[in-house]
Amino acid sequence: MGGLARLLGVHPSMITRIVKGETAPAKRIQQLAEIGVPEDLLPIPSRPPGRPRGTKNK
Repeated sequence: MGGLARLLGVHPSMITRIVKGETAPAKRIQQLAEIGVPEDLLPIPSRPPGRPRGTKNK
């Protein structure tokens, strides 16, 4: 998992949490697909990439 974490620039615990199904940030799922992880092995993203919740246009 450390190798994947380094490729994505995240802490190894983030990869562990994705694998365990505890979290599925769209940005990370997209990155994993881009580096060749088969999409059928990846969880469905928890929400699409974009602005964080609670932000508004000013």
